[in-house]
Amino acid sequence: MLFLGVEHRFCVRHMYANFKLRFKDKALRDIMWAAARAYETDGWSQKMRELQVANREAYDRLSAIPANLWSRCIFNTRSKCDLLSNNVSESFNQ
Repeated sequence: MLFLGVEHRFCVRHMYANFKLRFKDKALRDIMWAAARAYETDGWSQKMRELQVANREAYDRLSAIPANLWSRCIFNTRSKCDLLSNNVSESFNQ
């Protein structure tokens, strides 16, 4: 890790780009994004259960990624930004 003590997060848009290579179903996309946007852990848990019922392999794949890196409800509350994507920084990735 380059900066100790700095919270890291994943861009859910990029996570989904990889996820949809294997799981193209729109319902799975909607569940994944709902889990990422959840404000409370109960909502996140409910969406993850829905994903598990809908497609066990998709659930296993998403569960392998620590939720604190991609789900809003588990982000550290000290952070001043709860965005799931930062389009300003994306302009530098071209």
